Amino acid sequence: MKKLVTAMILVIFISVITLSAHAAGQPTITLQPQSPNYPEYSCAVYTVKAEGSNLTATWYLEYKGKTYNTSKTIEGVQPWEGYAGESYGATRDKNTFYFSFNGIEKDLNGARLYCVIEDGHYDVKSAVAQVSVVSDTESMPPEISVPAAVTAKKGDSAEIRCIAKAPAGEQLTYHWYETSTGKLADIKALPDESEYSDSIICDTGKVGTRYYVCMVKASGGGTAYSSVVPVIVTDKKDTSTASQKDESKVDSTEQSSEESTVSAEPTVSTESTASTQPTESDSSNVDNGGDLVKTLLIVIICLLIVAITVGIIVIISIKKK
Repeated sequence: MKKLVTAMILVIFISVITLSAHAAGQPTITLQPQSPNYPEYSCAVYTVKAEGSNLTATWYLEYKGKTYNTSKTIEGVQPWEGYAGESYGATRDKNTFYFSFNGIEKDLNGARLYCVIEDGHYDVKSAVAQVSVVSDTESMPPEISVPAAVTAKKGDSAEIRCIAKAPAGEQLTYHWYETSTGKLADIKALPDESEYSDSIICDTGKVGTRYYVCMVKASGGGTAYSSVVPVIVTDKKDTSTASQKDESKVDSTEQSSEESTVSAEPTVSTESTASTQPTESDSSNVDNGGDLVKTLLIVIICLLIVAITVGIIVIISIKKK
């Protein structure tokens, strides 16, 4: 009897642990990789930050139509490795993940870099950063970061702030763009006074998703483009349904941007920009609908296990009496 009760308690314990792990949900990316213009032979660093437990990251490089797992060694040298500089590789600081090329060469210009974050149960793909390598006579780009995404209710205030750090002694200017497709290749300059500010107030007058990009330029010529920031506007009456629809739209945009071939430079409506410009950046959002269903199913299963276990214990106790 004691062995049976102990075994049942163990089953319940394992079920609760499993439920807790799944209920935590998949990792959430809070900072997407940006797309700076790095001078040739400089140290190029790409950063992704995420929230979650027991996270790991695998970086992938798309080069000349093929995708390579940068952490997987194959026989011989991979085609892109000869241009990655003296060294390259992934590092991390807690839940901040980096990939760097120490001495990047111009032959990697146009490559695309992204990472997949995993926690043992779920995985989520980051946005795709464009690898842009310019002349070694140009200055280093500013370091920038923007929110991975912004969600607001219709009519409420929504702001995107671009945090930038200039190379020593240089002044920064900000230029804001919008893209209807979610691709960096299709950005159009915003003819608003706020274009030159480090932040922008987004239009939340309609339910749906709008996409914004910030370009930051240092006085020495260094330039960096932010990742595409989706601003998801939901209806106050039914925020959950609207949010899921908008996130689905973001996901479908990501798929189409990955499959399509884009031009060498983005189309800008009111202002041309100097130096090499990235071709596109994919937006990545979490579809929580499927995860919610899975979690509910796990809850139901665990409750059934508990109920059956309690029932068996009661029956055994009655028979023993």
